[in-house]
Amino acid sequence: MKTPNLLWLRLSQGVTVLTLFWIMRGFIQFVLYQLNDAFLLKIPFGRPFQPFYQDQTWPIFGVFFLAFAASPWLIDVLLTRCYGMTASSVKELGETSPEAARLLRRFCFERHIPEFQVGILPTTAPVAMSYGCLPRFARIVVSSGLLERLEADEIAAICAGEVGHIANWEFSIMTLAVLLCQLPYLIYWQAAEEGDKWQRDGSIKGKVMFLGAGVMAAAAYGGFWLLRWPVLWLSRLRLYYSDRAAAALTGNPNGLARGLLKTALGIAAEVRQTGGTSWLLEGWEMLMPLGYRQGITLGSLKGPDDWETILAWDVTNPYRRWLAINNSHPPTGERLRLLGVYAKFWKLETELDFAPLEAAKPQFQWDPLLLQGAPFFGLPIGLVMGYCIWLVGAISGAVGVWQLEWLWGDRSLLAGCLPLGISLGTFSRINQFFPDITPQRLASATLLPELIVSPQLLPTDSQPQSLQGKLLGRRGISNWLAQDLILDTPTGLIKLHCCSHLGPLGYLWPFRLRPLDFIGESVTVTGWFRRGATPWLDVETLQITGESQPQRIFKSHHPITATTIAAVTAIWGTYLIYSGTIR
Repeated sequence: MKTPNLLWLRLSQGVTVLTLFWIMRGFIQFVLYQLNDAFLLKIPFGRPFQPFYQDQTWPIFGVFFLAFAASPWLIDVLLTRCYGMTASSVKELGETSPEAARLLRRFCFERHIPEFQVGILPTTAPVAMSYGCLPRFARIVVSSGLLERLEADEIAAICAGEVGHIANWEFSIMTLAVLLCQLPYLIYWQAAEEGDKWQRDGSIKGKVMFLGAGVMAAAAYGGFWLLRWPVLWLSRLRLYYSDRAAAALTGNPNGLARGLLKTALGIAAEVRQTGGTSWLLEGWEMLMPLGYRQGITLGSLKGPDDWETILAWDVTNPYRRWLAINNSHPPTGERLRLLGVYAKFWKLETELDFAPLEAAKPQFQWDPLLLQGAPFFGLPIGLVMGYCIWLVGAISGAVGVWQLEWLWGDRSLLAGCLPLGISLGTFSRINQFFPDITPQRLASATLLPELIVSPQLLPTDSQPQSLQGKLLGRRGISNWLAQDLILDTPTGLIKLHCCSHLGPLGYLWPFRLRPLDFIGESVTVTGWFRRGATPWLDVETLQITGESQPQRIFKSHHPITATTIAAVTAIWGTYLIYSGTIR
């Protein structure tokens, strides 16, 4: 195959680095200012520390560079101490997959770099990662589950994908990004574990420590997801290039396809076995060949011999790439389809045949996409509104209407119109997102497997569902935000999204009934099924199955929360406009 054009990959690398640096600089500058203004100036005899008011660009750049240079060894320490990684070698890897060992040695020989260091993670989930600052310091880590579940050629194909990351040089930026994300994630993990130790302490100190640990864990978890967002574009894009590199290095695109499918099966099996999502799968997802959220449902559906039908949405939905914008991995079916194209190029029989599905591909239409992204598209609408008001001010000044001349150039008007646009977009889709759930609609609901494979569905196509199964997820403070709720039904696993009457903040009150109180129980869940890049269910009610404790019912508040957010956003925008008018 021809050498791929790396222009978009290089562009995404540059955008990712600049965005990460800008976010970290802004956050650190804000914290330093607050230390001076909100703390040092408020305490008796306190004085502000003048260097905190200075521009911190170069010190932050120095920290970035040091973190980048030390990233291989820092991640070695994290994986060893927190996840039990053990050192191995290419020679030991060759005992399971001789082809993988030959591939790694050949790549190192051709690039004139030392042989890769290899690590083994003790987890049953098939996992592989590559990280480092430079190719000569690169590491490749695989899990024991990968070596046990995959065949030798499939292991070689997965390792070739990691080599592709190193060859394309994007692994170094991803290493730095994931290392930065580990700081809030470790705070979240440790705060949750320490807080759980105070749960049984009935003293005032115990309650305060318990609640404080919960707030800290929730804030750190939010910081972890905020730091992920600037990296998601590169995280998705790089996998298309690494899959192509793996096919070129091994000449076996079918081996990589089988490896990815077995990875999904292994992730689903581990989630069922452990009763929730492990810290490793969530915290290091961006470095893995397959996202754990994609693997949960894909690997748990019945009928693994009919992968084409299960992956129909990933291959044919015309909005799949738009809807994957919040995911760290592109649609799995799309990757497997491209691997089939590579196989056909070499006149090989493809592992999966998506040709019949592509022939019946739904047509792209703008209306569903605009409704789905209404809050986001509200931003440019609000911007147009603001500029129209500015235009009125400019025209008024030109014709001598001085009463309206102040509208021209008033930034508060422009800033206020942006949240108003978001609010209008949110209000416009609430009824479509949350239709009334009636017994008649539940009686005529389509079965879950049929909804998952339906190629034309979007998240706006709200499908009322009532499902029964066992509720899985992490326990204690680590799940206070209901971020890890999975329903294990007879037909497969599906993620659940719950929302309290106060949004995520409502879960920080530890004395109310919460979804995590149902973990490990057989439950009946009623809600709205959503089909996006990963399927999920927005919960309306959650109740223990049977009549042993029928009074324990958790009611979610998605419509109320969406309405509240839209109203608060509108009030905020109105206030900004009003403040500009007064000024």
